[in-house]
Amino acid sequence: MNATTPASLTRTERAVLWFGILAAPAAWSFMLLTNAFLGESLACAPGSIMSLATGSGVKVAVAAVNGAGIAVSITALAVSLAYWRRLRRGGADHTPGGRAEWMAGAGVMVSILFLLIIAGAYLPLIFLHPPCIPTP
Repeated sequence: MNATTPASLTRTERAVLWFGILAAPAAWSFMLLTNAFLGESLACAPGSIMSLATGSGVKVAVAAVNGAGIAVSITALAVSLAYWRRLRRGGADHTPGGRAEWMAGAGVMVSILFLLIIAGAYLPLIFLHPPCIPTP
């Protein structure tokens, strides 16, 4: 590479940056779809094995899915923050337009946002009892 060619990212660095940006939204999407399936199809279906009077089986499953989403979001946040700090400490970002630093910063912001959204999904588990109300 000569002095006029901008440095490009390795495949691993690109994967890390994209993971930081996309992992938390993907975890939220998975959580949302899985919890909807658990709540509507299993908890509220007559004769379902998870259709308990208290709904405790569904609550445990929903809490586990939410916990996995939080773990993925925290991992994405840690990866993005570490990469961003490395770029800030190590000198200039040599990617075109400072793309690597921008992607790492976006990963931090997106991960924090979706971490808060996923953490907020625990509120219905705390306040809603029972999970299904039969309609007449």
